[in-house]
Amino acid sequence: MKNILFCFFLVIGFGIKAQDCNLTNHSVNINDSWESCETASNPNPLRNNSHWVKYDLGYVYSLGASHFWNYNVVGETDKGMKNISIDVSLNGSDWTEVASFQLSEASGTTDYEGEEGPHFNELDARYILITAIDTWGNSCAGLSEVKFDIEGTVSVSDIEGDNYSISLFPNPAVQSISIESDFDLREIIIINATGQELNRMRYRSWLDISYLPAGIYFLKSVSHSNEIQTTKFIKQK
Repeated sequence: MKNILFCFFLVIGFGIKAQDCNLTNHSVNINDSWESCETASNPNPLRNNSHWVKYDLGYVYSLGASHFWNYNVVGETDKGMKNISIDVSLNGSDWTEVASFQLSEASGTTDYEGEEGPHFNELDARYILITAIDTWGNSCAGLSEVKFDIEGTVSVSDIEGDNYSISLFPNPAVQSISIESDFDLREIIIINATGQELNRMRYRSWLDISYLPAGIYFLKSVSHSNEIQTTKFIKQK
């Protein structure tokens, strides 16, 4: 089965930023990193209030190898996550811990290459929850980027988002799609089938897709409370 590479932009605390997936070195620019200085109620009740990242892949995938880039801002690398726990879920409610590891402090240099994270051995998951148990000394927690190798879609049926719903219509579409949600959205991101980010903008109820080649795409919607939902849509000729 063909591997798919997902490079995640991460939601931590109350801030969200994004950058391109870099397989080698990493920026030292604060705008290419994420940090949280306030803990929040963790989706996994066993973890209480903490600094955490939850990602909804939109479908159930088999997870393979992973790669992590810690917070790499010069003079502030102590904000980087140190001991990390990873939980996964199929439905967003029932969580299973699948990894616990220590992530090295970043170098604060442009040649920082990050490090390999856990290998998940084709574990099936739709939701991935990354929790900072502690940091390298700062009360704020930060992280830059995470890469997962995806082995392919396992199932797309009977899976529902845990916090809000979003509808796209028409779908498939040729020129534009309308977005309906029962949640207060603030940002939308278009990615292609390989996980590459194509466009990012403030939330709007109408989206021009005429410039996209025909194919399968994903719309990531981000709420004001920093929940992420991923919805597939098809662009026709």
